[in-house]
Amino acid sequence: MSNFENYDFILHDGVVIENEKADKEGRKKRMSAMCVKVREQTNMNRKEFAEWLGIPYRTMQDWERGVSEVPDYVLNLIAYKVKNEKEKFKKIRHDMANILSTVAGFIEIGKSQKALEMIKSANNDIQISANTEICKNETINTIYSIKLKDAVEKKANLKVQVNESAPIKVSDYDLCRVLTNIIDNAINAVENSSLSKDIELNIVSNSNDILIKSKNAFA
Repeated sequence: MSNFENYDFILHDGVVIENEKADKEGRKKRMSAMCVKVREQTNMNRKEFAEWLGIPYRTMQDWERGVSEVPDYVLNLIAYKVKNEKEKFKKIRHDMANILSTVAGFIEIGKSQKALEMIKSANNDIQISANTEICKNETINTIYSIKLKDAVEKKANLKVQVNESAPIKVSDYDLCRVLTNIIDNAINAVENSSLSKDIELNIVSNSNDILIKSKNAFA
């Protein structure tokens, strides 16, 4: 959904979805309530939540109090991030329980080297999950989180460097369209290559432009 102009909202499984038409003032109140509802799923207070998202505290305060209206695409991205983080850590807890059980089994039968290898692999997976906050732009962070998983599955090494000397002024739609295409093309290029599988993406934002440069063994 890209346009919530004439809709009320409900929260379903951490995702903002359409409900029914609402008047402008009613919409603002419900958007405010929805913003609070999304935050409450994290058990964070307003200050912690704002810092976690990289959003100024005053902005978050105004959204939750209905002083100003949170943009629909921003609320959708925040809801997606919260849902994604909950699912990610739920999976980590489940996987770690299985890994620890297997490690204990290896130790019991005297295969300590196997146990150590499994612990190292688990640590690498946790590092991948934890290091997806690369800049202040929520759209870029979300795209990176999704595409990093794709890259790992295809044995590619994706590195993204963001230099924000000024706020990124490109629309989220255009940013998503361009970045996903660039990264997808790079991953597909190196997937079956016998050469380096490194992918480097440099994003520079200045007062007038956003510059994006992709580098891999084929480009």
